[in-house]
Amino acid sequence: MKEFYWSKIIEKAYSYRILREIVLDWRKGYGEKYIFNKYLGNLAAYSTEEIKGFYQQKSELGYRVCSVYDSEYFPALKEIEIPPIAFYYIGSEKMFHGEKYAGVVGSRKALGKNLKKASALGKGLSKQGIIGVSGLALGIDGAFHQGCSHSIGIIGCGINVIYPRSNLQLYEKLKASGGIISEFPIDAPPLKYHFPRRNRLIAGISQILIVLEARIK
Repeated sequence: MKEFYWSKIIEKAYSYRILREIVLDWRKGYGEKYIFNKYLGNLAAYSTEEIKGFYQQKSELGYRVCSVYDSEYFPALKEIEIPPIAFYYIGSEKMFHGEKYAGVVGSRKALGKNLKKASALGKGLSKQGIIGVSGLALGIDGAFHQGCSHSIGIIGCGINVIYPRSNLQLYEKLKASGGIISEFPIDAPPLKYHFPRRNRLIAGISQILIVLEARIK
């Protein structure tokens, strides 16, 4: 039941204002039960069918839920101003136990030479035992993920939404040999304002952030 409740909290926290309130309660030391009762109200009001539907979809898609109260949650991510109170993930739990993480981001319309650099950087970091973190987007992100043997993709849409569709094969690669994370509700579309919000997770998890190519702005 806990994962179901956290999925409902993720829906509430889609509002950044409410997310701030929940994070403040967490930082004050309030526990999970307090969060559920305060932000979800009457827990008994959720129908059996709704709960069954959640677990059926979870089983079919293979995603899980991690909250800031769980031991797997990235310690470094807790240190940012407003961390995600919970997120969905797909992939191996080994993604949470890396010794070092490096974020690599850049333009979706990168130069060919920089795409090659991104891929080579992914290979080099993997050889050093460093887990790559990026946005699973076109351009630099995708090339970097392709080069990594293990990497984490932080996406700006629902965990069950593959965007862009051309990255389907890469999405499957990360499911098998890394991980995919989203703090957005199931079925959330890839809206423009999701991506700056997504970026704070890439920076928060990573000890170093490399921008290979980007517009000045």
